[in-house]
Amino acid sequence: MALAFLLGFLLGLLALAALEAAALLWLVRRLRRRDSAPQTAPGPDAVELPGERPFPYQKQG
Repeated sequence: MALAFLLGFLLGLLALAALEAAALLWLVRRLRRRDSAPQTAPGPDAVELPGERPFPYQKQG
């Protein structure tokens, strides 16, 4: 009976370790994918949104 308990305990520990390793691997892949995504910022000549007002130094007249 003690052997069955010990075996079940060790299998539980092994299952938890495998689950933690899988979660860590998923997290690392997710963070790596987020960093490698190209981030293109709109340039200063980008189309203005409706209702956007120019700054005073951009006004003419």
